[in-house]
Formats: sequence, C-alpha cells, structure tokens
Amino acid sequence: MSTTAATQLGEKPITAVELAEWLGTTVDNVAQMRFRGIGPKFVKAGRRVYYMPSAVREWVEANTRSISDS
Repeated sequence: MSTTAATQLGEKPITAVELAEWLGTTVDNVAQMRFRGIGPKFVKAGRRVYYMPSAVREWVEANTRSISDS
C-alpha cells in the first residue's frame, strides 16, 4: 500500500517489526500470536504482513485486564 493510499484510508499500516518493538517483544512472538490467532487482526499483501493501528488498539483494549485471570 502506498503512503498516499494509506493516508487516504486514514491510517498508515505498521509492520510486524514495528508492532514487536511497540509491544516490547520479538518478531517471532508476533508471528506466533498471528499463527495461533491470538494477536491483532492483520492484512497480508503477498508475503508481507501489516497491522492497522486501529486493529492494534482494538486488540489492546480487548486484552486489557484489571486483575489476573486464573
């Protein structure tokens, strides 16, 4: 997706590397979350994987806890 297209859609997608850095984890861990279906929604463009910031925000909000689950 070009920068112009992303801007027209309202947000710029981020890569798995950028997501891993933001989460403070590894790219391998992000890939495992994607494979297991427990990470944020993603977009595949050929072999490349992108995350929309809105999907990451939704995932973080849905996985925010005030107490630890047993």
